[in-house]
Amino acid sequence: MNRPASRSLDEQAIDFATEITRTVAGVIDGVTPFEATILEGSGRRQFVVRQSPETGICLPLSSGSEVTLTARFKGELDRTGLHIRIETSAIKVYFGPAAGQPLFRYEYDAAHTSAMPRAHLQVGDQSDFAALASLGGDGSRTSRRRNDRIDGGLVPRSDHLHFPVGGDRFRPALEDVLKMLVEQLGVDALPDWRATVKAARHRWRTTQVKSAVRDHPAAAAEALQALGYDVVAPESGHPNPSARLTEI
Repeated sequence: MNRPASRSLDEQAIDFATEITRTVAGVIDGVTPFEATILEGSGRRQFVVRQSPETGICLPLSSGSEVTLTARFKGELDRTGLHIRIETSAIKVYFGPAAGQPLFRYEYDAAHTSAMPRAHLQVGDQSDFAALASLGGDGSRTSRRRNDRIDGGLVPRSDHLHFPVGGDRFRPALEDVLKMLVEQLGVDALPDWRATVKAARHRWRTTQVKSAVRDHPAAAAEALQALGYDVVAPESGHPNPSARLTEI
């Protein structure tokens, strides 16, 4: 069976930057494009994708305020040499210009040890969230409902904002929360707690992988074929991808 034609790191990195630019430009007008830069050194070829200049994406609110979004990705080819993989990413949102402490940030670092979640959300000062909630726009039904509550005398709070964390298939598990409580807050745990959490997480993620395959069998078949498996589609063909793949 023929394997997919190999595409260079440079080509894939440029395509990745173009895709991100297209996505953001489809939501916000006047976006500075993302660019791919190739890094040479330490015997590894890597890439960085970011805006140039890296001033961030200004997101105006109907109230006249603004938030600023910045995004940066670093990666290299995976072990097959066929696909790029992200090594680190940082998506940050600031109240106002991109300076000081972000309101919140989603970060990923494949090099993190087991004590620190590789993918995590960090939240800034709650007073900034209260200010943002009170000055936020009304461009959606949810934001208008929030403004109605504030106009009705409800004091804005940080828990009025709901952060996406992976949707149906890729959401954090109970095991992830337990591990965070032990590792980062010092909760007392039994001597073999790590083994218990790892085994439970393995069961959970195996189940989720199977569910994700059922959500999009064609993509699963493509991935297996790239690994050298023989995959035969049913006579009726692959079903359409599940809507679960597009929900947050």
